[in-house]
This record gives sequence, C-alpha cells and structure tokens, in this order.
Amino acid sequence: MKFFGVAGSPVFHSKSPLIFEHFFKDLPGEAVYGRIAADSAGEIIFIFNSFSFDGMNITSPFKTEIIPYLSELDEVASATGSVNTITRWRDGVKGFNTDPAGVVMALERRNIQLAGKKCVVIGAGGAGASAAFSLIQRGAEVTIVNRTAEKARKLAASLGCQAAEPEFLANIIKGAQIVISAITSGEGFINKNWLKRDQVVLEANYKQPVILPLAASAGCQAISGEEWLFHQAVEAREIFFSQQKGGKVGPGTFRSHDSGRQPAPIGQTSAVQVLSNFSSFFDQDDTTRKRRNITLVGFMGSGKTSIGERLASKMGLKFIDTDRLIESREKMSIEEIFNKKGEAYFRAQEKVTIRKLAAERGAVFSPGAGAIMDEESRQVLKENSTVIFLYSTLKTCLKRASGTKRPLLDKGNQQEIENLYETRKGLYFTTADLMVNSEKSLEEVTDKIESEVGEVFND
Repeated sequence: MKFFGVAGSPVFHSKSPLIFEHFFKDLPGEAVYGRIAADSAGEIIFIFNSFSFDGMNITSPFKTEIIPYLSELDEVASATGSVNTITRWRDGVKGFNTDPAGVVMALERRNIQLAGKKCVVIGAGGAGASAAFSLIQRGAEVTIVNRTAEKARKLAASLGCQAAEPEFLANIIKGAQIVISAITSGEGFINKNWLKRDQVVLEANYKQPVILPLAASAGCQAISGEEWLFHQAVEAREIFFSQQKGGKVGPGTFRSHDSGRQPAPIGQTSAVQVLSNFSSFFDQDDTTRKRRNITLVGFMGSGKTSIGERLASKMGLKFIDTDRLIESREKMSIEEIFNKKGEAYFRAQEKVTIRKLAAERGAVFSPGAGAIMDEESRQVLKENSTVIFLYSTLKTCLKRASGTKRPLLDKGNQQEIENLYETRKGLYFTTADLMVNSEKSLEEVTDKIESEVGEVFND
C-alpha cells in the first residue's frame, strides 16, 4: 500500500482527501490519502520519514519553511521558492510546486486567455508566488501587492514583474483584468467598489472566502479556490505516480510531458468529467457529518487514554475507554481475560462494546489498540465519530508501554511486534480523519487536536 497525505496547520478542513479518494477509487487497497496535523516543517519531515509516506502535499503555512529540509527541488519549486508536494527521491526528499499549474488550468479551462492581460496578485507568500509565476509564464502583465510592501518587492524582483504599495491597490485592481487573491484573509483589504463586471477574480482561500463573494455580487467572473486546488492535485497525482518526476519549465507547460515519464496509473475519469459536476464534487464534507463523537486510535503506548481524558475535559465531553468497560463487565483485567478466556473472546467482547458506542453522543472514545483489526468495528467508528490517529514510532510506543501489563507484548517476539505495528499503523491511517504526532507532550498533543477539530465539532 502507498501512503499519501496533506500536511498543514490547520489541516482538518482540507478537501484534498476528497480529490485523491476520487483519484484512487480505481486502486482499491493500493493507495490511501489522509490529513496530517503539524506545527512545523521539521515535524512534517519527521512524520514523512518515520511513517514511510510515499508522497505528501504541503499546505499553509509550511510551503516555504519546508525547503531547507529537502534534498532537491524541481525547477518550478526553485523558481517560486515554494513547495506544495514532496516525494521520496533517491536517498532524500524532493520538493515540487504544482500550484502554478493549478492556477493556469483553473483559468484556461474557462477559455480565459492570459497573454497580455493585466493581472494583480494579492499576497507574496507561497500561493502568491505561484500565481504570479504562472501568469508571467503565460505572458501576462503582473503586479504583486502585499500588506508588507518589501516582501512584494522582493518577490517581484525575483520573478521579473512589478510590485506596488498596498495604498495603490484600489487603482491597480480597477485597472486589472484578472485579480488573484492569495492571502489567508482579505477582510477589510479589498472594497467591492474596486471590482467591475468584466473582471476575472480567483481566490485561493476556499475555506473562508472573503473576496469571492464581493466579486460575485459585483458581477465578476468569480472562480473558487477549489478549482485551483483540484487542478494542482491533478499535477501532484502525476508526480506521485510517475516513474520519472520533474521536467523543465517552459512557456507551454510547467512540467514537460515528453520527459520520459510513464502515464500515471490512475482511473479513467478525466478532469473534464469531474469538473462538469464540480460544485457537487466539493459540496461533500467528510468531517462535519461526524461531529457527535471523537475516537482516538493508535498503537499501545501512543497515549490514547491520557490524551483522551484530557481532551474530553478540555472540550466538555465524556471519556469512554473500551478496555475499562470490558474489565468492569467481566470483573477481571484485560490480562486475566486473555489468560482465562483467550484473545478471541476478548475481541468478541470488544466488538460488541464498540457497536454499542454508536448510540453515544458527545464522547471521546479510546478503543483498544487492536480494535482496528476488525472491519465492522472500523466502520462503526468511522460512521459515528471523528477518528484521530495518534502516531508514535514503535520505539516510542514500546518505551512507554514497558513495565505495563500488555498481553500481546508479553507473548510476542520483537519481529512479531514489528509486524503487528506495521499492519496496524496502516489501518489506523486508513480509518482516521486526522493524523496527529503523539510523540510530543500530553498538553501539546491535546491542544493540537482541540485546535484542529474544536471548531468543526462544536459548530
């Protein structure tokens, strides 16, 4: 199985899994994609390497911060100083930037010609650099405006275009044919009166768009950042599954299609077919429908109980530990159940307990580490809760679990434990809505989970 994901902060809102699930539907059991919450680029690389990801998308705010951790950049990433896709490459990790291709495709698929057009790019971060680069490559006249003018000037100088002070933004927008917002929030930065009916407006922020509603009400051709997201993902898919990655930056494409790469073995559905029903494709939401409970999954020693108790207290929820429920009902410890009645009996009781949890509301669940092995239990958890995968390396898990009574640890040799860990970690990732690094302190991990899911869960 190949593992892919999107890493950022925040990342729980990301719709990239919806896109890649669509791409991977013709590869059942061969490739999975998930969300990875992180606090730094260094943490992303640690997770990428220790978990053995095959590829990963990088989102805000790490598109520039990730670069020092990479062994190589492709030409687009190097030119833009921004990375949104990484893969294993020889003995290291290589960075790519598919955002420029996403911008161009979002515009050109609507038959918007770019050559000679006056364009303003608002924002000088990774997304802004990608947007400006893509437009310049297509022959557009680009001006970059940023709240911090010096940052806009430096980016413009590196790309060979113009920059302007933010106080001139009104006049620049009024004179532009294409407006691209590449900032996290445009609240109070752009006035509806600056926009006019014949303009094209593309906003990168699809989670909480501010400029796009203004553009729509002004009669502009408004393009959602979801279209940008989709098209850059098409390019990322090519990188993930091509034998030869990269290529040269040229006037007609961002990655040469004659570079010897093998076609990506993904599905038969074309971008045209998907985009013909674009709105309904992105109207899906695989997180808000499961607000009622939170489930923590992970290997023994990953911190499910301690983190679960603190998270429940922090969010005002009740905490339910399935092992404790079984021990209370059987009036003996898990170790005693294994010894006297066998593992099969325990797993049957565990399955019944999890099935009953489907009726709960407002709870944090902590199922046993092996509960994930049962397909029906996985499905119950997925359908009735937001599932968080607490990821720790095997070394960390064993260190934490040492000295405790763990039946499987007591009976298994090192190789068996390693095999068990590898099998389960794939199931944890496949089942989860979010992966969180649990090698940090109890407070850090709990606060990270609450910051990611709290808004959605309590909405």
